[in-house]
Amino acid sequence: MNDLIKQHFDAIKARGFINESTSLEAFMDKIDEEYSELLNAYADNWNNVPDRAMIHEAIDLVAVIVNMLHFYRIDVAQAFRENIKYQESRI
Repeated sequence: MNDLIKQHFDAIKARGFINESTSLEAFMDKIDEEYSELLNAYADNWNNVPDRAMIHEAIDLVAVIVNMLHFYRIDVAQAFRENIKYQESRI
């Protein structure tokens, strides 16, 4: 998982969308943008199941969130494991 995260982060950074001075506000704005795009893809969907456009936008949204965490040196895989434990404790 960490290899995929780094690979995606590096690709986005190489495109100039992330740099050393990217702010938390910029990440939050991008999250809002990608969420809106996912909602628009959903509104255009008539199948009642995720289609290619929805999948694309959902992955974009997840990727921005993961890139934000990676940028702030959060171990995303470890944070995910901790969240699993938390969710399991609520069963």
